[in-house]
Amino acid sequence: MQKDTRTTAHGRIQKDLREVNDKLNPDSPPIFALPVGDSLDHVDALIMGPPETPYSFGFFRFDMQFPSTYPNTPPKVLMYELHLLYAAIFARTHPFHRSYGLTTFIRAVCLSILGTWSGESEDEWRSSYSINYVLSAIQSLIMTAKPYHNEPGYEEGGEHDNPEEINAYSDKITHEVMRIAVCGMVEDAILGRNEPWNELIKHQFLLWFDNYLSTAERELARGLEGQEFRPMPFEFDGNTAAGKYNYTNIIARLKDLKSRIDRETEEWKEKGKVFTKKETGWKYYQLMEEAEKFKSGKVTLEGVSAAPVEDDNLYHWQASIFGPDGSPWEGGFYNVDIIFSEDEAPPRVRFITEMFHPHVTSDGIPFYLVAPARRGLVATILTAIIKLLKANPNPSPATWANVQAAKMYFSNDDEVKKEYRKKVARLVRKSVEGDE
Repeated sequence: MQKDTRTTAHGRIQKDLREVNDKLNPDSPPIFALPVGDSLDHVDALIMGPPETPYSFGFFRFDMQFPSTYPNTPPKVLMYELHLLYAAIFARTHPFHRSYGLTTFIRAVCLSILGTWSGESEDEWRSSYSINYVLSAIQSLIMTAKPYHNEPGYEEGGEHDNPEEINAYSDKITHEVMRIAVCGMVEDAILGRNEPWNELIKHQFLLWFDNYLSTAERELARGLEGQEFRPMPFEFDGNTAAGKYNYTNIIARLKDLKSRIDRETEEWKEKGKVFTKKETGWKYYQLMEEAEKFKSGKVTLEGVSAAPVEDDNLYHWQASIFGPDGSPWEGGFYNVDIIFSEDEAPPRVRFITEMFHPHVTSDGIPFYLVAPARRGLVATILTAIIKLLKANPNPSPATWANVQAAKMYFSNDDEVKKEYRKKVARLVRKSVEGDE
């Protein structure tokens, strides 16, 4: 009976994991989950903080442990990290975590659907709930715009509704998320200490770099630099978020981290020649097959050509795209660089041609949604980029790779929108004629 129950649980967990990793939702930052080792009873999850909150685009890891009676019984969900400061700040930022053995820096997630937090009967666990449901609940219910109101007795509209404290609390959480959940997590990823998420974290950091830098520069301009964090009435010894504002250091760290990842990308180019010469590995054969398909005309993407930059390096491609008819980019000619590693890391994709688009970073990295199983295929990448150029930009801030471009495009001021269109038109001409 125990074996049958466990088999049922494993089947459901596998189904849940496919749902999480194949779900392409542009309205919220991604959520990922993978089994730990060969065990389906143990899952490692990565949640990105929602935009326009103090947790914006931070990287948060969770440990999920499943009983043999799942899905009839909820999993135990723990937040854990290698650094005590990381665990402490996330525990302090809201009440939905409780201590679960500080020697391992683990915190138990408290939500009514998990049976770890009091709630109404309709909030209780149901067998229809899934891994994605739980992780989405953490992302939306815990990582809120005003974490002050998550504290017991400090609900919105209550007797302790103090606007100054509400804002001050959000201010320091924003700082600490930037310092620890962004800079700290990316640093660990570069050093290889965030398996299995190292490459994904670096990929997302490059994509959201403009957002991070914009937030840090905005906060620095507010004049809080060097000030102590304001203590909150619900904080007490051993459970506080003490510290000072130091966005100067955060900005320097952000730029340094990006430079290190950019250098790594250049190293991928050189290593690609070595991997090509070896003529081994699944990635080599996949890239070889795609190169032959593009060369023979078996891949038919209108207005697109693509090939490895050099014959001795299958891991470095360049594509040329004619602006899609009927789009603001019509009439332009756009070059895209695609660099692969030897493993399953997301490829580093970048417009060489200057762009100004809500879904393209200031240095050319495009935001697009592709199922993880297909993100390493050149044809899939280029199809996604063509779709990006054809479609109207998405109003969801979770998709904004260039904050300035997004604010101009979605502005309520017609003159600002007009200026956006003029800038795009100038870049279209420049892509064909060169520097003006």
